[in-house]
Amino acid sequence: MLRKRYPLILLLVGVLMYNPLYAEEKIRPIKLAAPTLHKLAHVDEKGALAGAVLAVIATIEQATTQRVDGSVLPFPRIIAMLKAGEIDLGIFIENPERDKIAHRLQRIYQTNFVLVRPKNSSIKGIDDLAGKTVGISRVGVSKELTGKISKSNILQFSSHRPLMSSLLVGKIDAFFTPDFRFVELIEEGTITYDDFDVSLFAGDRYLALYAAPRFKAEQPEVFQAIQNIEELKLENFGSAILKEHYSFK
Repeated sequence: MLRKRYPLILLLVGVLMYNPLYAEEKIRPIKLAAPTLHKLAHVDEKGALAGAVLAVIATIEQATTQRVDGSVLPFPRIIAMLKAGEIDLGIFIENPERDKIAHRLQRIYQTNFVLVRPKNSSIKGIDDLAGKTVGISRVGVSKELTGKISKSNILQFSSHRPLMSSLLVGKIDAFFTPDFRFVELIEEGTITYDDFDVSLFAGDRYLALYAAPRFKAEQPEVFQAIQNIEELKLENFGSAILKEHYSFK
């Protein structure tokens, strides 16, 4: 009986292998990596990807009709893997050097900067910083802003985290940091938004979606489809969260 059914089984296997639906499932998913930034991308308690990046992934899937597998990695690792072609897409702060190793597809978020000071401080804006001690990180603050606070005593820190502790102990009078970094400092600590006054300034840096050279070469139509997306933006991130707590002019 089995011998009689053997040709039928082979025929069924052949039909499945050449079925368009089956072939579609065999298309390799697009691999996207995002950095570990609060509210942007993280792995939740169930081990699933979470954060604002999910909306970006959904938009790409809709535009390309391909599945996107997302992961969370450090900035340097994303850059290295894009360069090596180990991932297809990566999100990080754009700059000319990174444009040399990967293709910038889309700017997905304009970074704003915040001037943070204690609640009811006499500092109301940049004009009040003369003679004050202002903290900044060595990375992440625009030259335009640092030029405006040249009359201040500027203390530089190696990262963003010491800014908050230095403000709380009175070592500095105020600090500048990117909007999403301030959200991270607040929501990962024991302090609240109500403890601070904040001013918002438009920045000149962007979080961008980059593509590996290998991805563009091997899947040019998919690359173009992503590049043509009109509204590929991060939502519920950075300034959008701050505007829920502060009224900016």
